[in-house]
Amino acid sequence: MVEAAAPYRVTRFGVRGGAGGALHPETFATDADRVRELQRYLRKQVADGHFSGVVLVAKDGKPLYHEVFGIANRDTDTPNRLDTNFNLGSANKNFTAIAIGQLVEEGKLSWDDPLSTFIPDFPDSVSARKVRIKHLLSHTSGLGSYFNQTFMESSRARWRTVDDVMRLARPDSLAFEPGTRFAYSNTGFLVLGKVIEVVTGRDTLDLMRSPKPELGSPRYGYGFVLFDGPQYWGNGGDFEGVDADVEQFGTSGYTMIILANSHMVNDPIKRKVRALFAYSIR
Repeated sequence: MVEAAAPYRVTRFGVRGGAGGALHPETFATDADRVRELQRYLRKQVADGHFSGVVLVAKDGKPLYHEVFGIANRDTDTPNRLDTNFNLGSANKNFTAIAIGQLVEEGKLSWDDPLSTFIPDFPDSVSARKVRIKHLLSHTSGLGSYFNQTFMESSRARWRTVDDVMRLARPDSLAFEPGTRFAYSNTGFLVLGKVIEVVTGRDTLDLMRSPKPELGSPRYGYGFVLFDGPQYWGNGGDFEGVDADVEQFGTSGYTMIILANSHMVNDPIKRKVRALFAYSIR
């Protein structure tokens, strides 16, 4: 990712597996056929040592496919189970955004409320008056990430509550004027979690799942990454030992959940599920 204006310096750099060419729909007549093909593909991925975790595909809230693979703890050779707990990483942002949307519908806050209404002095009083709820939701607040040097060099046991991590993030400052461009911000969603604590569809869901070019965020709504336009949306998360993805495919009723306990292994499986289910509904 680079700056929006000259001199276009690099602001973020990452590496992910390539798509292997254009993604095309895989045409199967029924959901049962799609599930059999997905199961065949997944078992090959597992046999080749490429995946350890759980995959779920559902339609209208009812599972079509749900299977678990691999080891939860290699030290004790404990297998993954359907009820094994997985770290969701940034996939949690979906749920934070939904909770904010529910509070908006209840009239307890609005998209345009300044952060100062709920947290008057974070990261400082001037910034709190500039940052609005919609900026936090769309990663256009100018806040950064609490995964800073202090976090990396200290015991994770120190950072267990929202208030703990708020103290960790407090030295953060705005990198740009809120609402002028997109910059992915873990701190922004941490702050939304604190707002939810303090305050404790178009309706609303459509608004959350639509792009926000007016805020400098053309491919991110309020807490949802938008893939291929409005075709499918969700959020993923990855960290050391974590790869998690939650996506919904249009208005088809299909939902995909992939949870892995290895880093950055989900991409080929996501592409397979999308090809089988998301692209088949066009």
